[in-house]
Amino acid sequence: MAENFSIEHSRTKITEVKKTIEDKKQKLDELKQQKKSLMDAGLALDSSNLDSAVQATLMESINDSLRDVENKAYDVSKDANQNLQSLEQVRQSQIVKRRRRNSTKPRSC
Repeated sequence: MAENFSIEHSRTKITEVKKTIEDKKQKLDELKQQKKSLMDAGLALDSSNLDSAVQATLMESINDSLRDVENKAYDVSKDANQNLQSLEQVRQSQIVKRRRRNSTKPRSC
């Protein structure tokens, strides 16, 4: 009975981790779109007829936002990698449990 609980627990953990990874992928896609929008804004600003002091101030703001997006993407990516490692550990433990279970079963001739 404890073995069934362990298997169900592992399945639940795998499902949770997969969902978390998918959420992080979606967040990375959103951050990628934000970065593209900021880059486009920077290009538009560069070709604008605004005063150079105003352009510099706006470009600094865009660059700050780009750094913020980059830092968020790094954090999300790092978390996703940790989740992948956790998923791999659960899968490896399942393999070990199956091998142990199969090795203790009597073999039929």
